Amino acid sequence: MFSQLENKVLCGLSGLYAGDAYGLPMEMMPREHVFQVFGRVEDLVTLDERVTLDGYWYRPIFPRGRGSDDTYFNTYVIEKYITDGKMDEKVTAQIFSERIREILDTPFYGPSTLAAIGRIMKGQDPATTGLPGSPLSDGQSCGAATLRSTPIGMANPGNPKAAALEAAHAALPTHGSRVALSAASAWAAAVACAMSDHPTLEAIRDAALLGAEIGSYFGRTGIYASVSARIELAWKIADDARTPQEAANQLYDIIGAGLPANETVPTSLGIFFACSDDVLGAILTAANVGGDTDSTASMAGALAGVYSGTCNIPQDRLAMIEQVNQIKIRDLSERFSAWIWENRA
Repeated sequence: MFSQLENKVLCGLSGLYAGDAYGLPMEMMPREHVFQVFGRVEDLVTLDERVTLDGYWYRPIFPRGRGSDDTYFNTYVIEKYITDGKMDEKVTAQIFSERIREILDTPFYGPSTLAAIGRIMKGQDPATTGLPGSPLSDGQSCGAATLRSTPIGMANPGNPKAAALEAAHAALPTHGSRVALSAASAWAAAVACAMSDHPTLEAIRDAALLGAEIGSYFGRTGIYASVSARIELAWKIADDARTPQEAANQLYDIIGAGLPANETVPTSLGIFFACSDDVLGAILTAANVGGDTDSTASMAGALAGVYSGTCNIPQDRLAMIEQVNQIKIRDLSERFSAWIWENRA
């Protein structure tokens, strides 16, 4: 049984880190621009020179294989589990305090997260540092609330409810809106269900809906579309589509693939539902559709890896990602798996 858990963690982390690296170069590009710049994305790519399209410009910033804050913060969370044994408001605040120099040197964190970090560093209660300032504080609905949800789901195998509660508490210091916490909890619950023995897609959908409901009890209300309703819509879109890319295009057009958490989580789930046994396929489908591609590709890739327990990402690409980001995926997964087995399984 341990070997099965270890394999799910390894494949899930491989999908997470690879998805981030495959999706980062086209992050925040409209779907049309992704095709104009890269054609059909089938491999790790990077921009070689500045590109201007429709008045927008994109410039080379990162080497091929580089990951975003999704890579680094998930690693911080895993290391915290191994040393501290849990995730909650205080542990999240500790991560920001202990890693503040690395975080400030990473050009990915949004204004709401940076503002919350400032309040954390001033000693404000981390349960309140992420509260939105108004019902229309869109930054507080950002999908960054889900950043630490994948390892939280892994750390609660077969226990979606516990994963949802832990994810909500972990997200509160930076994202205190009800919709952001609903999305974070939905994703953690889906991953936790996928960590169980022989889960069905229906069970993962239902776990995500349960998590969305649990997360909605936390945080401050606002004017946002329902995470649960969009998860149900994503399920239908994926079920009706003839191909994964057709599903992704409809998800992009109907639900959206931007920064808001009620777009990121349902769309990532929809992409996973459309290609659940194909980690690389989930990653490339998300990368080609545009939007918040580093997040959707890493989330869909991670969930596909956990669910299937397989990983079809080329080994040389994983090696490149490890070298560029200075991480050792197998070592990290082995240590994390051993902790989960001893403490949570």
